[in-house]
Amino acid sequence: MAIVAMSEAARQIQLKLLEAFPDEAAAIIPKMHKLHPPQPVLYDGPRDTPDKKLIFTFVGNEFYRKGGAEVVLAFSELAEEGLINADTVEVNITGDLNNRYNIAHGKYQDEAAFYSKIEQSLTRYNIFTHATSRPNSELIALFKRAHVGLLPSWQDTYGFSVLEMQACGCPVITTNVRALPEINPDAAGWTLACPLNAMFELTVASVGDKIALRRLMVAQLKAQVLAILADRASVLSRSQNALRRIETHHNPARFKESLDAIYALAR
Repeated sequence: MAIVAMSEAARQIQLKLLEAFPDEAAAIIPKMHKLHPPQPVLYDGPRDTPDKKLIFTFVGNEFYRKGGAEVVLAFSELAEEGLINADTVEVNITGDLNNRYNIAHGKYQDEAAFYSKIEQSLTRYNIFTHATSRPNSELIALFKRAHVGLLPSWQDTYGFSVLEMQACGCPVITTNVRALPEINPDAAGWTLACPLNAMFELTVASVGDKIALRRLMVAQLKAQVLAILADRASVLSRSQNALRRIETHHNPARFKESLDAIYALAR
């Protein structure tokens, strides 16, 4: 028998759960392994960073859980402050605005007025292009032309869309929940630092917690966007490093070899 965790965060969570079962833990822990999922490189062309417009891309069917609202708030505030416009920034957003329930918020869900504000901002500012969904081929095409991906997620078990964006040479801005800092290190992307609990997740125990975390995410996202606009070379270096880490850590052939080795140990 073998137990395979797809990230170090997942492995650590398993170890914490086993603390309640010390007798079983002694037998299980030696059988635990960590193996990140495979991801082939999808596009290794150089990421051009033009003097004018930079393209940002967000994808999340569960729009609010994946941080879609925080993306809209950050870019809307930057536009309102006169720091960006449609000549300097394009933000492609793919996500279902009707998927309002955010599991990370628990019983402290947002109110109708908040959802209306987000939807109005999407139509008010011409930097945004929104689609409820896109076929996968169209998403991959977006990733190939985008300069920066966006996933300021409130809750994620892994973050597979990050791997797809990186595999297209598109570095990503993410939060630091669960496996995201493992697959999106500083050299390959940008991280929004948020306080985490013992399970590597955000704690929303009140409306105040939710508001404070949202403001922290939005403030950091705005700062990252402005820093990227001021230092476009950072996009090229992270694009190259993102591709390298996909080739190194998610190579399908190496994944198969590692999985075969785990199976061999379990026989």
